[in-house]
Amino acid sequence: MAELSLEDFVGRCSLTSISQLELSGTRSLDAKASSDADPVDPAYGLDIDLRDADDGFRIRLTTRVEAPQGAIVSQVGAEYAVDALSIRSVSRVILVEFVNNVALMHILPYTRQSISDISMRVFGAPLLMPIIQRGELSFSGVNE
Repeated sequence: MAELSLEDFVGRCSLTSISQLELSGTRSLDAKASSDADPVDPAYGLDIDLRDADDGFRIRLTTRVEAPQGAIVSQVGAEYAVDALSIRSVSRVILVEFVNNVALMHILPYTRQSISDISMRVFGAPLLMPIIQRGELSFSGVNE
């Protein structure tokens, strides 16, 4: 039996939900509110969780921002179901390639929005995440 390709895996996956799992902002007491949207350089972490039922998986993208005004943490999760396939039979290489080339593009807009919204509320002005092109942000040592 030939190894599953990324294209075959994408065809068997369906996105079932995207949700905010964590969102917090802390303003420094001595920070002044910004009047304009400030660009940020976030730090990212990614985890993959396989479902016990072996029929899907979840990814969690955690974004941490340290800015002069304070700190923000956003964690967005995406749930995927797989059709007619055991998720544990999928190679780690294919799963990480899917996350890097497909799943990140699903959840990055939610991450951008959550950071912009919470920074507006906590700092008085939105922080702008840099625009990330497909393949520009990738993970190799993804936790499971």
